[in-house]
Amino acid sequence: MADGGCVTTLWGQNVAWLQPNFCASVIADGLLKPRGLHVDGESDEILLVERGNSRVVRLDDDGASIVPVAGAEGLNHGIELAGGYLYASTPTKVYRWPYRTGQATAGGANGREEVIVGMGGTASNE
Repeated sequence: MADGGCVTTLWGQNVAWLQPNFCASVIADGLLKPRGLHVDGESDEILLVERGNSRVVRLDDDGASIVPVAGAEGLNHGIELAGGYLYASTPTKVYRWPYRTGQATAGGANGREEVIVGMGGTASNE
């Protein structure tokens, strides 16, 4: 444990590097390569990109439930909520889905739009 009782070894031997006065904790298990994270400041809703499954999920019940919200092949890190839309990206595209906080899903493939295409594609999925 680090100063103040903060855990820095979270995943077996993997050590979380943190700035001074920051603390890390596991809030959900069973995710495959989670990366991008969005926390709604008003509702505390947590959305994240699960790279290993090319989808965006919502963590409900303080991380006890993992709810699939949207998906597209190759989603790997970018995520944002703005103007009634959920945005997420691959190395070459940015997608958006109509979405409101707490919505069960973001409209599926029928609601998905490509809003930026032809990006450089140099971002890694690792």
